[in-house]
Amino acid sequence: MKAIPRATLLLALVLAAINLRPGITSLAPLIERIANELSLSRSLISLTTALPVLCMGLLAPVAPRLALRLGLERTIAMCLAVIALALLLRLAGQTSSVLIGSAVLLGAAIAVAGPLLSGFIKRHFAGRMGQVVGWYSLSMAVGGAGGAVLTAPATQLFGDDWTLGLAVWALPAIIGVLLWGWLPSRPEQDTSAEGQGGLPWRQPRAWLISGFFAIQGADSTPF
Repeated sequence: MKAIPRATLLLALVLAAINLRPGITSLAPLIERIANELSLSRSLISLTTALPVLCMGLLAPVAPRLALRLGLERTIAMCLAVIALALLLRLAGQTSSVLIGSAVLLGAAIAVAGPLLSGFIKRHFAGRMGQVVGWYSLSMAVGGAGGAVLTAPATQLFGDDWTLGLAVWALPAIIGVLLWGWLPSRPEQDTSAEGQGGLPWRQPRAWLISGFFAIQGADSTPF
């Protein structure tokens, strides 16, 4: 297997982290307008931001299983592809079912990608984890802030079409798919005793990790 430069691996990590938040935060500056135009209740439109956070908490334990089956890098590439698909679906976001469906897809992809990116850091940057985790956290924050701040200007740029303003965030996700799809995917090894008994529903640590990812994403919810 060919050696990949550390700079390329760090770039892949940063790009993936940037894509973990814009799908959620980009709705914040437009959510009142969308609710008014589509005649949606506040409780219904809030599902577009609440569901991803819920999925991030509930589906995080699925990530190791997918990595074992597909490989860590391929699974992350798949997650970025799902994020891109969910954001492109918002081109047809004039119906509440599409908006909510895209939110579920986003939450599922983020739930799986988040823990695997932590594993990616441990695998490739064991000697510089503190520094690299800093880059990872900063990139995630930049992506979240970008979604909240730049979506309204992007909407105006596209003739005040909010569906295009939301869907434009698929572009960095597509770039991420191309880069992560190029990375060689090394198969994972199941070295844990629990790995042969299904998902760790009875493991307190698994629930703590799931709760951490749910709380981590809660600051992106405008309601």
